Amino acid sequence: MATETIVSPGVLLQEIDKSFITPGTDPSGLAIIGPAARGPIEIPTEITNYNSFKEIFGTTVRSGSQAYEYFTNLAVKNYFDNGGASAIVTRVVSASDSWAAATNTSLSSNGINSITGQVKSDAALVVGSGNNDDYTADASLTDIATGGGGGTGLTLDITISAGGAVATIAVNAQGSGYSNTDVITIAGTLLGGTGTISLTALTAGQVENVSAAPFQLETLGKGADLNSVGPEYTGGALHSGSKDNFRWEIGNINNKNGTFTVSIRRGDDTTASPLVLEQFTNCSLDPLSPNYISKKVGDQLLSQSLDGTDYVVNVEGEFENKSNFVRVSAVNLPTYQFLAPDGSVNIDSNGISYSASLPIAQTGTFENGAGINTPTGFSAKFGSDAGNDGLATGSIQGLIPDDYTAAIGLLKNKDEYKFKTLVAPGLNQQNHSTTIATIISNTTERGDNLFVADLVQYGASVSTTKTESEELDTNYAASYWPWVQVRSTELNRNVWCPASTVIPGVFAKNDSIAAPWFAPAGETRGKLGRLGIKTEAKLSKAQRDDLYTSKVNPIATFPDVGLVVFGQKTLQQATSALDRVNVRRLLLDVKDTIGGFSEKLVFEQNTQQTRDRFVRQATPYLESLVQRQGLYAFQVKMDGQLNTSDVIDENKLVGQVFLQPTKTAEFVVLDFTITPTGASFTD
Repeated sequence: MATETIVSPGVLLQEIDKSFITPGTDPSGLAIIGPAARGPIEIPTEITNYNSFKEIFGTTVRSGSQAYEYFTNLAVKNYFDNGGASAIVTRVVSASDSWAAATNTSLSSNGINSITGQVKSDAALVVGSGNNDDYTADASLTDIATGGGGGTGLTLDITISAGGAVATIAVNAQGSGYSNTDVITIAGTLLGGTGTISLTALTAGQVENVSAAPFQLETLGKGADLNSVGPEYTGGALHSGSKDNFRWEIGNINNKNGTFTVSIRRGDDTTASPLVLEQFTNCSLDPLSPNYISKKVGDQLLSQSLDGTDYVVNVEGEFENKSNFVRVSAVNLPTYQFLAPDGSVNIDSNGISYSASLPIAQTGTFENGAGINTPTGFSAKFGSDAGNDGLATGSIQGLIPDDYTAAIGLLKNKDEYKFKTLVAPGLNQQNHSTTIATIISNTTERGDNLFVADLVQYGASVSTTKTESEELDTNYAASYWPWVQVRSTELNRNVWCPASTVIPGVFAKNDSIAAPWFAPAGETRGKLGRLGIKTEAKLSKAQRDDLYTSKVNPIATFPDVGLVVFGQKTLQQATSALDRVNVRRLLLDVKDTIGGFSEKLVFEQNTQQTRDRFVRQATPYLESLVQRQGLYAFQVKMDGQLNTSDVIDENKLVGQVFLQPTKTAEFVVLDFTITPTGASFTD
């Protein structure tokens, strides 16, 4: 606002804008715990749209001859389809499975500075007539070097003129004297063409720990489903390729600048029609370059562990993962300062040009993944025996409650993970009460989100649902019932799912057309619309009343309207403003925004100027809530009366925020009065 100094008499008109609102986090930001087809395991991962979710976590899984879709997928899709902005997905898997990262064995290079292999079974090395010999690519390498033993090993220095062909150094089980601990090192140089040197084991020999690749890639996910190694069909399609695994490709090699492109392709593509998921251009093996391959792709290995009573994420590696699918697990041939000061390509200690360390143009696959992706009991969970996808008693899509422990523990950390709504579809109070209690305890301790809890398995009665609800008492959780049938676009069929799968979508829609402090219920903001097809039971008015009395929010079915969320109670037993979902969500938004103001006061001087600054920040925001029908009234206090000398001496700064939340009209009462002719309507 422009300022004007009054010098002579007159009228000064000024504008004072108090409408500025400091935005908080996404009011409907979702966190979801559950299984997925692939992706990071027990590592909370933020996504911003459903396509990103599908790329990272996959879509459907196969068990036997059937394809199935997890509740996780359905919840995320419904959420984003209805305006959701961000979600944190934490994938859980069966702890009983054996998981190993899928990794490729190597990426071939134009030249190999060293190959280290371990010879077993008293094998000898086929190399020609001795050390320091030169060979052509098609030379007969038949001479046998014997000896060794006692761990002394053997070192050979050879040069092969490839001329574009492939030279193979092989281990043959002839001779004796080598033990399992002997290491044979070959310092090799490939001259001419773009051929490769490879270390190969013949029938009776074995070579291990080969590290000839310029760099190595490893998938972020785990499991045998990620393996894509194997033969190709005509046209370049992999026999083992699928939409849920990957292949890599190297291209655009620039020997003058030392750069190349790494592409991550979908496993079921072809040479003629590559499906590139990610591409990293101008990659370098120079650790001093801003385009260093580890920095471009990322090299961090994330895992979780229990530290005392809390779960934490452990990070190995220096550079944050930029890829959603792979990381650089090793750089074996770094090219420090690829270019010399005069612009020429530098050479290594053996006098070999750094350009020989670059990978060649090629495609490759991943292997060595172990562990199944469809846990034991999965098919029993989703069979068709009961006409309702076989929702077996107590099952969680093939998992058990203990499989959720680490994920639940990680999301306890409110400083690291921000969200406003938490769901774990599949878990329910009836069969997993201890796990539900842990989630509610963590949610209450965090104080910044609402847990949508499922109460019962499919097929439960109104009486059972009420019984389970009455076991809970918290305003940081809410429950909805019955189960809902939704359309799975991935499976092209209808499937049943618990209410927590669709309620985040209702919240997102409510917030997009109104605000968190409006009730996410009723025909205006509570219609499921395309979210739901039908409920497992059509509730009568008496049943809805019965459920609502027990703090269960009914999902009602009305003619010409469809499915409607017809309640908005939290699971709090006592009657107060916080026994309503809209008030709890209002408080979450207020605490988030006001808390942001408060964080800036830490380590500031405890003076009246500091306190006034806080009041000036908080007041316009709360005034906007009054204007937007979130509050009737409010008051903000942070003065000397609260901050006495004793309080100040304790290094505390104390403030108070008084709120009068608006109430929703859940019960509309209209009196129709019949009057005699001639009666007055003025009274």
